[in-house]
Amino acid sequence: EKSSEVGRAIRDVGGVLPVKYAGLSDNGPPANRGGRIDRTKIFLATKVDNASQSSDVKAVRTAVLNHLREMNVEKVDLCSVHSPLTDKGRRLGTYAAICGLVEEGFVGAAGVCNYGVGALGN
Repeated sequence: EKSSEVGRAIRDVGGVLPVKYAGLSDNGPPANRGGRIDRTKIFLATKVDNASQSSDVKAVRTAVLNHLREMNVEKVDLCSVHSPLTDKGRRLGTYAAICGLVEEGFVGAAGVCNYGVGALGN
């Protein structure tokens, strides 16, 4: 799965990414050829999909932490509620869980994806 591939790339050589995983090619700037990119230079984002959204904050927290484990990372820079195609209770519970993970230091920032003005109003 892609999560484990991302994790494998990030774990490679002590948490730095080989250039090939960072979307750079050998035709990139000379400084990047065959080099490595420190994790602090990578913005790692993930999302909570509709199936994982829940009004049960604990369940969402567990799902996000499991995802971090799959990637073998301690923190992501951004975690978003993927879409508003669930009910209001699930969206708000999911967002509350992500905000809690921000406070705990597992997530850098909370966000939403694919929201229109109406769903943002919630």
